[in-house]
Amino acid sequence: MGGDPQFLRIWDNASVLARFNENKAWVEFLVTRIFPSAFYSKSTLVMGVIRGIHDDWVYRQLEEAADGVIDFKTEDSDGEIRDVVRIRSMKSVAFDRKWHRLDISDNLGVTLEK
Repeated sequence: MGGDPQFLRIWDNASVLARFNENKAWVEFLVTRIFPSAFYSKSTLVMGVIRGIHDDWVYRQLEEAADGVIDFKTEDSDGEIRDVVRIRSMKSVAFDRKWHRLDISDNLGVTLEK
C-alpha cells in the first residue's frame, strides 16, 4: 500500500477530543489510529490543534508523530491585520521556515503572497 495520496482530509480542530478524554488517551488515539490511517486510505491528513489550551506534553507528542507541522497566525501591525503561515517542520523534504502572508479574497479563496 502507500504511494501518492489520492485525496485530502482536513480536520480543522482535533482539540475538541480533549473535552471528553484525558490528554494521554486522545493523544494515543490520534498517534496510533488516526495518523497511520492516512497511509492505508492513501490520503493526506491536515489536522488542526489549538495552541495554548493543552499541556506542552500534548504538543510535543503530536509534533513528534506528525510528518510535518504548519503554523498559522494572525498579526496586527499598525492596524493592519495579516494572516501568515509557515512550515515549522517537515520530514524528508527541504522547506522554507519563513512566515509568508496569506491573501484571503472576498469569496474566501486563499493564496500565498509572493
